[in-house]
Amino acid sequence: MGAAAFLMVEYVGISYVEVIKAALLPALISYIALIYIVHLEACKAGMQGLERHYKPTLAQSLLSFASTIVGLLVLSAVIYYGVGWTKDVFGAAATPMIAAVIFIAYVILVKISANYQDHTLEDPNADITSVPDPGPTIKSGLYFLLPIVVLVWCLTVERFSPGLSAFWATVFMIFILLTQRPLMAFFNQEMSLGQATKVGVIDLLESLVSGARNMIGIGVATAAAGIVVGVVTLTGIGLVMTEFVEFISGGNILLMLLFTALISLILGMGLPTTANYIVVSTLMAPVIVTLGANMALSFL
Repeated sequence: MGAAAFLMVEYVGISYVEVIKAALLPALISYIALIYIVHLEACKAGMQGLERHYKPTLAQSLLSFASTIVGLLVLSAVIYYGVGWTKDVFGAAATPMIAAVIFIAYVILVKISANYQDHTLEDPNADITSVPDPGPTIKSGLYFLLPIVVLVWCLTVERFSPGLSAFWATVFMIFILLTQRPLMAFFNQEMSLGQATKVGVIDLLESLVSGARNMIGIGVATAAAGIVVGVVTLTGIGLVMTEFVEFISGGNILLMLLFTALISLILGMGLPTTANYIVVSTLMAPVIVTLGANMALSFL
């Protein structure tokens, strides 16, 4: 969904803030439905959750879920409204000032995280028998929220392109991977800085390999979507689809939207979100625009 939002910005040519406003309610409905579907499948399969050190009530679980959603919204609002004014006041100097603040916050959060690290050597192949306590787990990785802060800042305040915003967020994430272990080693005094730096470099290389492997499927699907787009562009099948939808809808706007949604659903089967958006936006969006323009002209 996040990658599709970036594509919307590129294809439609509107700001990321407008995409967020338009996609907020559908995204909430989608994720609530996803959680409910997972719950139903787990109940159908008779799956039981891991043992908890504490058992929250239903009200506490709902409050925790709502707090997470509200926290993300508040974080975005604070970045946009609470820090965005610095751009108007300090101009070009606001960016290095915010960068310095983020760096200081990063060091402080790593210091907090170092106090919650589990120093016992665990077997990675051992079975997980209980759910870790959420409090220490969250506090041990709070600094991983900072790349999101950088991303939101670049998108909403600096108004960078999605690609450039993701680039700077990725650069900061690489910086975190390289420096988190040396900083923790400095605060905990458990290993030398050289050894910690070596481990950080290994973590970075492993993450690059893992990221490349995960992108293979998306890359292939996006390439296939590009082939579909090229075929549509060269053969003129888009005009045929426009005439087809107009014929079966009989000029009725509601039927036109329903048939377009059905065709989009069929075209998107088996495709990830990114490739799905490319195909549907290329094939079906011009259909709606063309038919809508024709109907507007007919009324004139």
